[in-house]
Amino acid sequence: MADNKKTGSDSGESRDSGGAVDASGGGKHKHMPSLVLPLVIVSVLIGLGGVGVGGYFLITRTQAAQAATDGDETEDPEETPTETNIYFEDFPEGVVNLAVTDDSPFTYLKYAFTIEVDNEEVVEELETELPRLTSKVAMVMSNLDWNEICTTQGRERVAREAMRAINQELQTGQVIGLYFDTFVAQ
Repeated sequence: MADNKKTGSDSGESRDSGGAVDASGGGKHKHMPSLVLPLVIVSVLIGLGGVGVGGYFLITRTQAAQAATDGDETEDPEETPTETNIYFEDFPEGVVNLAVTDDSPFTYLKYAFTIEVDNEEVVEELETELPRLTSKVAMVMSNLDWNEICTTQGRERVAREAMRAINQELQTGQVIGLYFDTFVAQ
């Protein structure tokens, strides 16, 4: 028992007095080089840098896309009419072919809406000019394609374009709101 280590038979293993096996062959511990910690730190820093760069590009692209869509919607607050609760609900329901694209060769749009006007005289004018205004709205709707109407922002833009087409024809006031009752494309 003078020697605390017994050598294994053929395997080159050594055992200490507790029976633990040291597979290093000679009982001497080989330490890994001290490069492991710096490599781990560099790897973490590179990963964090990649996340930071990716986040930067994601944010700038999102802001650029938002700025592009907001550019179409800029309105002067003084020109924006207030709600009047005067509605015209007799606009006929329409069905049109949407513009043909590679993504959607034949798509139909069924729509119906109620419009809000700024005074009672406009309601009378709408009733008188309804056939002409129905045709104007159908032309606006049929020039759209599926990609233009598949999002909420697209539908809001369609409502603004239809309002603009109607307002170009009115003499006694204007449409200040267009609210879709039906909007189905297939």
